[in-house]
Amino acid sequence: MTLLPKLSFEDNLVRINKYFSLSGGISETQLQQQVNTINAFVGNVRRMNQAMERFKDQVKRFETSFDNQWVFHKQVSEFFGSYEETNLKFYAGQQLENFMIFKHPHKFEAKTCIEDLPKAVTNPFRVMKLWLKWETMDIQAMIEAIESRSELEGKRQQIVTRRANKQKELDKLKQGKKGFTQMFKTQNSIINSITNLTREVQQADKEIECYDVYIRTLTLQINHAAIPYFKKDKVSLYNDLINTYSQQYINNSQQISQCFAKIMELNSMINPELIIDEVPSQRLVSDL
Repeated sequence: MTLLPKLSFEDNLVRINKYFSLSGGISETQLQQQVNTINAFVGNVRRMNQAMERFKDQVKRFETSFDNQWVFHKQVSEFFGSYEETNLKFYAGQQLENFMIFKHPHKFEAKTCIEDLPKAVTNPFRVMKLWLKWETMDIQAMIEAIESRSELEGKRQQIVTRRANKQKELDKLKQGKKGFTQMFKTQNSIINSITNLTREVQQADKEIECYDVYIRTLTLQINHAAIPYFKKDKVSLYNDLINTYSQQYINNSQQISQCFAKIMELNSMINPELIIDEVPSQRLVSDL
């Protein structure tokens, strides 16, 4: 409403009726049905708005858990490195470097591969968090839009009350009844008061009519355009989110698969049979 041109109520009424003449054909019963539908919608989205806070907390935990798993992978990498420096060193002896994957002094592919995984993958819950944030903002925007309609009804009611008071005062003057403020007025002053009050009542009638058009137009706009589009948009965005979430997990799986395939490739280059010469029983047999 703040974006409307600064026109008089008469000019606004002419302009609105030119483009929204259909709203004048809506009966009060039909209009009330529209209002009831809007009120039911508001009740539902308010409850959903409360549920959104719970959803946000859940997704925040999901996001944190996803990030924490890479700490676990790094710990596993460190575990293998420690094993190589202790047990494997004992088993392999001087040939240790030929069997090291994670603690080799010159080859860092396996260790780097795991430690770089957090940079290679995407946390899908970050997108989900943004999705919830945007939906919350859309819900709040819809509530504010509907509340603006209620504000218009409040302003209209103020004008109705003011008009009723002016009409009551006008009726008294026309009937010759003088209140305390009119007792000391001349006849000309009373005539001027009647003229002014009549003009104010007529102006109030125009304002009320204009607000009626505002409210009808806004009611139809909300119920037949804003609400259906809002619902359709939310279904569409949810559908897009599922695809995005799934695609990000596919991409992550590919990165993880490539990493561990690389580790398997490095491991396949190691031949445990090379350690056979270090086995005492084999040396004994060869000595004989």
